Amino acid sequence: MFVIRQKKHILDIGGQSKIRIIWNHYFQDTKALIYVIDSDDRARIDEACEALQKTLLNDELKGIPLLIPTNKQDLSNAMNITELAEKSKLHSLSDRNWYIQGTSTLDGSGLLECLDWLANQLKDVR
Repeated sequence: MFVIRQKKHILDIGGQSKIRIIWNHYFQDTKALIYVIDSDDRARIDEACEALQKTLLNDELKGIPLLIPTNKQDLSNAMNITELAEKSKLHSLSDRNWYIQGTSTLDGSGLLECLDWLANQLKDVR
């Protein structure tokens, strides 16, 4: 997960369960949230989606844009973004703008679309 503060401050916060308990210490003044999902990890997708839903309950994150790059879309077993959006319950989010995009760090696909969406969301944020 990445937390964006102001224009030039991006924090990469690890997703291991041991680290999740301290996530809330990083949320003050957050302007956007990037939550990366491993679209090839079917064994832990429910855990990842549950962690996202719990994270979004934090008062510091109310109403901020949510970007979800779904990595490893280049792999044959990867879940598509429709399936991931359903598992993440994204359509139930009415208090924020969100965007889910299939990505691959192997070939860079989808990353430009993610950054473009995020830049547009943060355009008016000061």
